[in-house]
Amino acid sequence: MTTTITDLDRARDTALDLSGWGRRFSFYQPRNFAFWGYLVLVATGAFAFGSKLIREYNAYAQAIGLAVTLFAIYAALFWWFTVHIDRYAKLPVKLMVVAFLWGGFAAPWSMAANANDAILALYAKAFGQAWALDWGAGLAAPFTEEPAKGSGLLLLIALAPRQVRTAFDGFILGAFIGLGFQIIEDIAYAMTSAGSQFGANQVGASMGTIVVRMVSGVGAHIVYSAIFCAGLIYLLGRPAEPRRIGR
Repeated sequence: MTTTITDLDRARDTALDLSGWGRRFSFYQPRNFAFWGYLVLVATGAFAFGSKLIREYNAYAQAIGLAVTLFAIYAALFWWFTVHIDRYAKLPVKLMVVAFLWGGFAAPWSMAANANDAILALYAKAFGQAWALDWGAGLAAPFTEEPAKGSGLLLLIALAPRQVRTAFDGFILGAFIGLGFQIIEDIAYAMTSAGSQFGANQVGASMGTIVVRMVSGVGAHIVYSAIFCAGLIYLLGRPAEPRRIGR
């Protein structure tokens, strides 16, 4: 049996349809509940972070300016790298921006921050203050931060079901969610470090934190979120990615 050009064209069209390649993404979906849920949580998180930034700006303006500038460059480099490796899915840029904003504001400030406080209090009651101080932060994040970031992917699937089709799509979007989480969290850590010497050497005090966060950030939220979100796709299944629990 010979394969005709028509058969090849049909196979190509089927593959493109399954992959979602080239499909446009419209963020404004007023009839989609996921759209309003996304807006409320991102706006709430942005307000919380913005309020913190405004409160501390007069005291730590130099440190904040340094942190924002350096982490903006850092984010741009990771953004370029992540887009560069996205050779097969080619997700819309608008969708990547939506993922980044979820990771930067909704996941940490609307969800994880409140959940972290609650679980740390439970750890302290169950195991004591000393144990909670030593182990609480490390054992809280997997149960609060990753689900907070992963819930963003679920909203993105509801907003863009034709674009989020494979585990690789989940990996890329998870990386952008993690990038947003990483950058905003790092700026917050830099602000906290600026006050460690009562603002006397705010640039020097925050610079150490900035360097450490940049180096450790390579294998932190970006990678964690990418793997977690790819796993969610395997767990849930998509039209182009059959459900594979345990893979």
